[in-house]
Amino acid sequence: MTTLIDWVESQAQENLKFRISCLDTILKDCNTTLTILLAGVGVTAAYAFKLLDSKSSETWLLFGVLGVCLYFLVLSGVLLYNCLSIEEIQVPTNEPKNLYQIQFTVLEMREGELKNIQSRIDKAATRNSKVADWLNIVRLLIILSPFIFVISMVVGSCF
Repeated sequence: MTTLIDWVESQAQENLKFRISCLDTILKDCNTTLTILLAGVGVTAAYAFKLLDSKSSETWLLFGVLGVCLYFLVLSGVLLYNCLSIEEIQVPTNEPKNLYQIQFTVLEMREGELKNIQSRIDKAATRNSKVADWLNIVRLLIILSPFIFVISMVVGSCF
């Protein structure tokens, strides 16, 4: 029995450590995407200010650039809120105050801890999935930026 529980414990620990490292990778991708979006905000804002300063600027062009700038800002906010908000990170092991229970045998404690590890694995998997899904959504929405430019341009040409 102890051979089985030893093996299951080691597999559970590896599983949880893998999910934590996946979260690190996903968050790095989120930060890279945020950097790209904020660079887009900076470039489009600078171009909009240049157009505003120019006396011969076309209104439709200004509206198109401002539309993309605001779009990138909104996407940055979505990314920050849904992906980069600080949330609970599952730890691979339990705390000593929870593990030191003299009223239970070591085997009972280890079996109980396996249930706790499974719960942490489930929470980590859920968070990883949520963050990855939102990151994919934001990345797909970035592709729509030319359409946002055209829509903003059409709206701007009405003025």
